[in-house]
Amino acid sequence: MIRCISLLLLICGLTSAQTFDVTSVKPRPVDRRPEAAEPFGCASEGRFVSQGVQVNRAIQWAFDIKPFQLKSLPAWVNAADGLFDIEAKASPGLTQEQCKAMVRQLLADRFRLQTHRENQNAKVVLLIVGKDGPKMQRPVEGSTESGVKLTFNGSPVRAPAGAPSDLRPPLGWTMAQLADSLGIAFAFDGGEPVIDRTGLEGIFRITLDFGVVFPGQPATLEHPDVFQAVQTLGLKLERATEPFPMLVIDRLEKPDAN
Repeated sequence: MIRCISLLLLICGLTSAQTFDVTSVKPRPVDRRPEAAEPFGCASEGRFVSQGVQVNRAIQWAFDIKPFQLKSLPAWVNAADGLFDIEAKASPGLTQEQCKAMVRQLLADRFRLQTHRENQNAKVVLLIVGKDGPKMQRPVEGSTESGVKLTFNGSPVRAPAGAPSDLRPPLGWTMAQLADSLGIAFAFDGGEPVIDRTGLEGIFRITLDFGVVFPGQPATLEHPDVFQAVQTLGLKLERATEPFPMLVIDRLEKPDAN
């Protein structure tokens, strides 16, 4: 009898997913230009916003995966009319994990999202610690000075997605944030993601300058390539092929506007 009651409670829990109180999903007009920094994410007051971005970004955020782990997206996601403004509201005090679960439900309800997971081999670049150990410094306590100076082909690199979106300059970066930013060096060379395998916790001050030769350009660099550049931080990049859990899209449909 007790086992039957436990099973019933489990079934009820699985079929009563928490949802937002109010949701709005509207297609972004094709002729509306994106703004410099449109809001994205979940705030503590229970409001989720995804403005003018492709739905795959919301999927990646809600399922906690990297872009390379998302497979079988339908072609309409990358079309000119594939941008949506999503806004959802719930009660205050929502945690990030609760919000992600509710966004997953929103995607299932409004975009008819169905997925499954499977392991697939992927070509990646691993960020590891060099043989002499890291050469980066921790932020100075009480300092408000930016601790990140990253330049790519002479241009500053902005903080990666997921970094705190306040107006203060970052005091430092985690190794995961550094790995995400280094991915730009491989975007035109097979698109391998950079994966943090340093095992280093917390944030570090980072000063790094690297360059990339774009397809069709002469193989000359005014800046060191990324493999040489990271060595100044006491780190190293290595190419590898590893199995990764992939999120495969089985169904994803354009929603009706409301």
